Amino acid sequence: MEIGKLRESGNHNIGNCNSGNCNGGDCNSGNRNNGNHNSGNHNSGHWNSGDCNSGDCNSGNHNSGNWNSGNRNSGEYNSGDWNNGHYNSGDWNSGEYNSGDLNSGNNNSGDWNIGDNNSGDWNKTCFSNGCFNTELTKIFLFNKPSDWTFRDWLDSEARYILMDCPSNITEWVPGYVMTDKEKKEHPEYLVTGGFFKNVEGERQEWWDGLAKEKKDIVMSLPNFDKDIFKEIAGIDVKIGD
Repeated sequence: MEIGKLRESGNHNIGNCNSGNCNGGDCNSGNRNNGNHNSGNHNSGHWNSGDCNSGDCNSGNHNSGNWNSGNRNSGEYNSGDWNNGHYNSGDWNSGEYNSGDLNSGNNNSGDWNIGDNNSGDWNKTCFSNGCFNTELTKIFLFNKPSDWTFRDWLDSEARYILMDCPSNITEWVPGYVMTDKEKKEHPEYLVTGGFFKNVEGERQEWWDGLAKEKKDIVMSLPNFDKDIFKEIAGIDVKIGD
């Protein structure tokens, strides 16, 4: 008897190591699979645990894309159902990266949105956290209402300048370079071999070295408040900047 036949416990299998029936691929435990390593039925892709998938690595059913855990998706990496886009965790989305349902836009966490980046419902605009809006709404800046929309902020020179602002980060300081003061403040270094140090002052140094015209652009933001700016950004705006 042929080796391939010995490996098959099902009937009418063309491939090897199949426990189901009528499989054209290998290592399938379901039925009528044309791909490999499927545990479902009627799959034409590979590594599917659901049924009727034409893509790969699906755990849901009736998917034509890849890596879907939901059902009837034509995109990829969807955990919801009936999505035509990619990376959706909601249902019935035709856009991408939606965590809500029935969105035709992208990056929506609400439902029934036609625009993008909405956290509310039934919006035909973008960046709305309300409902039934067709126009971009104004945003708060420095805790007060402004005449800017979020699109105005995204397109502003101030935002592009601040994107170059360094991050306040932590760095690992090994015990052999720690000062006596640091060892006293962080006795845990005897066990850990060092400590994580907050790197402060980098943002202030960046601001102090910024050209005056760029500082003026940032400080011309609607409702600019130097105290709030310092609290959030860690930058002290001095008189004469």
